[in-house]
Amino acid sequence: MHNRPQSGVSDPVFSERDRADPPRQVVVQLAGSVRACLFIIAAAAVLFGVYFGQGLFMPIAIAMVLSLTLSPIVRSASRRGIPSGITASVLVFGLAIIALVGSLTLTQPVMDWVDDAPRIGSELRNRLESIRGPMEAMNEAGEEVQKLAESNDPSVQEVVVRQPGLLNRAANHIAGFAATILVTFGLTLYMLAYSSLFYEKVVKILPRLSDKKRALRIAYDVERIVSRYLLTVAAINTCLGFAVGTAMWLIGMPSPVLWGIAAGLLNFLPYIGSAVGVLVSAAVAIVTFESLAHAAIAPLVYLGITALEGNFITPAILGRRLELNPVVILLSVSLWGFVWGVVGVLIAVPLLVILKVFCDHVEDLEGLGEFLAGTRRLEEEVDEAEEPEAAA
Repeated sequence: MHNRPQSGVSDPVFSERDRADPPRQVVVQLAGSVRACLFIIAAAAVLFGVYFGQGLFMPIAIAMVLSLTLSPIVRSASRRGIPSGITASVLVFGLAIIALVGSLTLTQPVMDWVDDAPRIGSELRNRLESIRGPMEAMNEAGEEVQKLAESNDPSVQEVVVRQPGLLNRAANHIAGFAATILVTFGLTLYMLAYSSLFYEKVVKILPRLSDKKRALRIAYDVERIVSRYLLTVAAINTCLGFAVGTAMWLIGMPSPVLWGIAAGLLNFLPYIGSAVGVLVSAAVAIVTFESLAHAAIAPLVYLGITALEGNFITPAILGRRLELNPVVILLSVSLWGFVWGVVGVLIAVPLLVILKVFCDHVEDLEGLGEFLAGTRRLEEEVDEAEEPEAAA
């Protein structure tokens, strides 16, 4: 009489079958690894595509941001009997006029700053002479480079003479920049005028009624939330620019209008824009004023205004629902700055907000949306967790 094998003693037949067929867990892990590799390859392909095709994709991205921002205004006017084409034309041409007037206003101050940049840099080095001891070696290296540039070596002189300056490079890109602006405004106009037609096409393509309703709900919610966010932030940054410009005028900083506009644009970059503004204002103040104590007023005022806006005013108006992860903001700004330069830096956060809102409305992307979100207070999370329990 044979005893049955105890639990813990392997069955030879069962073990051979396991060796023949790979376990299910291994198959799942391999499938996950394959998906991760495919995702990385697709992301790299998209990144290279938008980098080399920036002449095509940059106007589309800017137009998408502008159309999402202004679409609720067009739709509200349409409900009051005003055709979408007329409202879209008024908005786009208004933006074009504002951009043109701003460019003409800023041209002369910017040119003056560019021409005066060498003198500002020289004076800044002289003013900081007493505290730049650790940089002495770097200065000596710079002097050696300067001596080499001023030598009689024909090859060195040839390189220096033929090197294009900043203004020459800017002049060479004026045509491309103007073409990009025209394409951007044209795309924005058509996206605003025919946004309802686009939604109608989406509804006709989807097969089920539930999918149609869900797609429209997501589209309208993304449009409404992004528009509210961007318009509110634009209004806040306009007020902040006015406050910074007025403060710079009161303390005697040069070009206060330019400071105000720069502060408003930089504030579209949370955390980063404020730091850049403080550093630049400190450098210009050191060159402008006689004493370091007087020069410290400008960066302190700039820091105080932006800190008040970022920590109290904007959270009170927008709430914390659309706060973003600071690390993700830095990565997004770095990525889009590398891909599209200054334009990429300016639209990095709006694109991130669009992605965040879209992820919040798609169940499969809720994890990514949570990763993009900023830190919320514990009380808010408890309140959100208690709401379903109270309803039940």
